[in-house]
Amino acid sequence: MSEERALAPLEQFGMMMTVNQAITELQRLQEFVQAVMVEGVDYGTIPGAGTKKVLFKSGAEKLNEVYAYSTTVEVIKAVEDWQAQPPFFAYTIKVTLHSRPYRRSGCRRSWLLQLAGSQV
Repeated sequence: MSEERALAPLEQFGMMMTVNQAITELQRLQEFVQAVMVEGVDYGTIPGAGTKKVLFKSGAEKLNEVYAYSTTVEVIKAVEDWQAQPPFFAYTIKVTLHSRPYRRSGCRRSWLLQLAGSQV
C-alpha cells in the first residue's frame, strides 16, 4: 500500500500524519525544549496560579520560528479604567497561528544554531 493511500483515511479524520510520525515529532519537540528552552524564561509557573507549567511569550516565539508559523493578534475586548485606584486593565486577546512556507536561509540557520548554543 502506498504512503499516499495509507494517509488518505487519516486526512478524512483531520490527522495529518501517522501515529509513528506523531511520536517522532513529539520526540523532536521534547529534545528542542530540553536543549533550547530556558525554564523561567520560555516556560514555567505563574506565581499564585498553581504548579502547572505554562508556555511564556518568548518560548512561543521560539516555537513559531522553528515550526515556521506566523501570528496575527487581535484585541477582542479592552477595558481600561485609569480613574480606578489602582487603575484597572483587562484585555481579551485572540492570537491566530498561520502556517507559512518553510524557507531555508543562512540567517534562519544561524539563528537556530544560536538558540541551540552552537557556533556558526
